[in-house]
This record gives sequence, structure tokens and C-alpha cells, in this order.
Amino acid sequence: MEATVIDGQNLAKSILSELNKEVLDWVSGGNRTPKMRILYVGEAKKDMYIQGVLEAASNIGIDVEILDRPKDIRDVELLADIRKLNEDYSVDAVVVEIPESKHLNIQAIYNAVSPEKDVEGRNVVNVGRLVLNQNTIVPSTAAAVREILERYDIQTRGKNAVVCGRSQDLGLPIATMLCNDASGELPGLNATTSVCHEFTSRDQLSHLTKTADIVITSCGIPKLIKPDMLKEGVCVIDGGCMLVTDDTTGKKEFVGDVDFEEVSKISGQITPVPGGVGPVVTAMTLMNVLKLVKKEVAYDVFEPGAALNVALYRQEAVIVVVDP
Repeated sequence: MEATVIDGQNLAKSILSELNKEVLDWVSGGNRTPKMRILYVGEAKKDMYIQGVLEAASNIGIDVEILDRPKDIRDVELLADIRKLNEDYSVDAVVVEIPESKHLNIQAIYNAVSPEKDVEGRNVVNVGRLVLNQNTIVPSTAAAVREILERYDIQTRGKNAVVCGRSQDLGLPIATMLCNDASGELPGLNATTSVCHEFTSRDQLSHLTKTADIVITSCGIPKLIKPDMLKEGVCVIDGGCMLVTDDTTGKKEFVGDVDFEEVSKISGQITPVPGGVGPVVTAMTLMNVLKLVKKEVAYDVFEPGAALNVALYRQEAVIVVVDP
């Protein structure tokens, strides 16, 4: 059978066109231009995703600036930068990207970003709201996969879904949305969901993927998923993207977790790499910015998660006494 190749480039163009109209309507209504700041630890100019966000934001009228920081920056310095952005009322949205600096306390840094400005949904408050099926900011990569499923009318209710990988940006959040109830504030997708990871044996992985109606990958292993691991007509969403050297030609090329050439012969729908999930991620990042600008997620300052987040950020001890 011939698979439907999901065109992420065209889908992203459609989403960005919709966002452009939203921005124009927002600004023409007397509001200021949406503003996002990206704190980047390392060399942002080498990051294709960040460069794509810059270009797309410029095209639709969102003010984005990269704040470069050295790889050896200390936690306290980065936290001070985040605090300034949190307190700057002209900044609507904040992203912190730390691709290489392993010496930093990553989650503490993500938690320091105010939930109301957290573009990537990494703050513990936004993560908790996602798990509880409440309206929240979803990490843009997971949001991109969900957008693909919905816009291509891929049915999830009662279907078997297998997520390969448990990353915070894709694996865990998309698995959560897949198995969540559709009646929540952030409607879940009602799929029967399995999650595989680095400790899943190859035999067990193959056993699960052979029964899957939907396979979503986020594992960073080039061409891991082969056609003999899948059933005919499966929907395959490849969230991997790695630069490798072709053994035959010696040329460098981007590949995903899925053997696209072979799997496309038996799948129902499949995303290519590049040109599949990636462009949609860029669009969903900017969609998240507009959600924050428009205050579409109602954060109650008294909710326990928000109080905990403030305590973590300020590094204070909090004792809560409940009067029975």
C-alpha cells in the first residue's frame, strides 16, 4: 500500500498564516506587539530550530530576541536572568534552551520561568496541569504531534498507541495526552497507550509496535523502526532528527527514528524527516506564545502548584498549616 506522507511544511504554513491573522487582529485592537525572549546557553546560530523560530516569528509579527549565554554560565547567573524576564511586564513569553551544559540544574531552571510565560510548558505547574488534564501550555513538540493527528483526522479513540521514548518535550507529554480522557479541559485522545524507553527490550518493543495503530517516536536512534515491527496501515509519527553519514555515499543527511523508505511501503500515514514534525514544532511554539499573550490559560495565584513554584524559585521553605 502507498502511505500518505504527512507534509509538515504545508501544515506549518497554514498554521502560521492563521497565527499571522491573530497577531494582526491583536495589534489592531490596540494591544502591543507580542514579545518573546529566548535565553540560549551555547551558540544559538547553530541551532536550526531556534533559527526557524526567529524567521517564522518575524514573518507573522512576533518580536523575538535571543539572549546568548556562555556554556559555562552558573545556575545563579541564569536564574537572575530569568527573574529579570519574569519581572519585565513587556515580555510575554520566555524560552530557556540548554542543549549542552550538563552542569546546570535543568529542572530548577525550568521551574524558575513563570508559568504564565513558560512557552515550552516545562515548569512544574504546567506539567502538573497537563497530567491532570487541565488547560495548560503543552510542550511545542508534543503539541505539534497532536496537531498533526487532529488536522489529518487520524482517529485515536480506542486505538492502540505506542510511544517510543519518554522525553519531557515529546514522549511523556504526548503519551499523557493520548491516554487522557477527552472530557477534560485539555481534551485527551482516549487511546490505549504504551510507552517504551531505553530499558525496553527489542523483542518487547517489536511486540508492542506490531499491535499498534499509531506509533510515535522520540528515541534518537537512526532508523530504529523497521517495517517488520509494524502492521499494515499503521500511522507513524517520527519525532527523531539526527545528522548521520550515509554509508554508501559518505554524505551527511538528516534521518529519523524510522526507516522511512521501507516503512512508507506498509504504513497508512507517515511523517518524513526532515519536513515532517519539525516545521510544525516551530509553528506550535509561536501558537503557545499567542496563548500566553492572550491569557488563554487561567493561572490561579493561590493554586498549590503556583505557590510551590514560587517557593522553589525563591528557594524558601514553606510550611502549610491546615485547620481541620
